[in-house]
Amino acid sequence: MKRVNTVASLVVLCLTMLSATAIFAQHDHSSHESMGHTQMDAPPHGGVMKNAGKYRIEMVVDLLLIQDRLNFYLYKGNMKALAGKDVTNASIAFINDGAASSKTALESRGGNHFVAQLKDTEPFRATVEFDVKGKTISTVFEHKGLGHGNASVYTCSMHPDIQSDAPGQCPKCGMFLEKVE
Repeated sequence: MKRVNTVASLVVLCLTMLSATAIFAQHDHSSHESMGHTQMDAPPHGGVMKNAGKYRIEMVVDLLLIQDRLNFYLYKGNMKALAGKDVTNASIAFINDGAASSKTALESRGGNHFVAQLKDTEPFRATVEFDVKGKTISTVFEHKGLGHGNASVYTCSMHPDIQSDAPGQCPKCGMFLEKVE
């Protein structure tokens, strides 16, 4: 009889632990956002992320596939990329010596990202603007340039879209980035 009570106690203990695990697995992380943590700390495409009101804009410099190309992604607060059909205008204006150049339209590609072609490989500063639902969302990006004398490029062998100018780890899989020769 004692053995049956011990087995029953172990079963109850295991079930209690499993249900506690299920409760903690369903823990809501939204309370952490006030501490500066979000579910998406790393930019989805390995670029540079800037806040623009309730939106975020990610700039990805395409160094490996098409030289001198900038890709931009516009995200809602929930990190869902806005489709090109939701954006009525997208433009970029490069800032030189404190004055902005004329705006150049960004080309909508693939339904959820926008592309700009650089005219030279020098360091730049640029204002990127998107018009969504009658409101202009904008931010300023800076980049060290794409010249041949720049630092090395590092990428992930599993995720070649991840690029960095310094060694580190891939934000998608954690593998160490490898220098591109």
